[in-house]
Amino acid sequence: QEVNPTLTGMSVGEVSSGNDVGQLGGFTCYVSGAAFTTDSRRLVSVHMNGDVNIWDVASLKLVKTYQTLLIGNSLLSIFPDNRRILLMSGGIPQRFPVFDTQTGAITKSIGKHLDSFMQFQTKYTQSPDMGDLQFSSYPLSPDGKQFATATANAVVEFWHRPTNRYHHLHPAVNPTGRFAILS
Repeated sequence: QEVNPTLTGMSVGEVSSGNDVGQLGGFTCYVSGAAFTTDSRRLVSVHMNGDVNIWDVASLKLVKTYQTLLIGNSLLSIFPDNRRILLMSGGIPQRFPVFDTQTGAITKSIGKHLDSFMQFQTKYTQSPDMGDLQFSSYPLSPDGKQFATATANAVVEFWHRPTNRYHHLHPAVNPTGRFAILS
């Protein structure tokens, strides 16, 4: 079944005036995430069918489309170099591929390492443990070296992107409501 084209357009608006600048169109599946480059010259969108689109903001024209295997709801953050994006894959376990928007290559895959499929099957296919592999957000630091995730089990994790290491941030068990980093 084809997607209704009137449901897949993206509106671009000017925040200061509230005026509609125009529409981005020509894609065939719903947008699940979009972000501007730091210089605001490009907009990158990721779609439910796995497409990653690069848009020129000034002309509102599609510059390039890459087809990926990231089917489903995927979010994105843009690295400070305006070339790479950090995506979040759907499904369980969720991973964070680093995608190069100039070559279309996935240059790194970040996520929790599982020693075996048996470990996944015995521990992470039932609640509540499966929530340790599901993420609801992942803001990227301004320098692009780390990002934070929020799991479905209400745990915040700080990831050091170059090493794929992470630390848990748990609510402290005290009345002040402060947090403690545990590894």
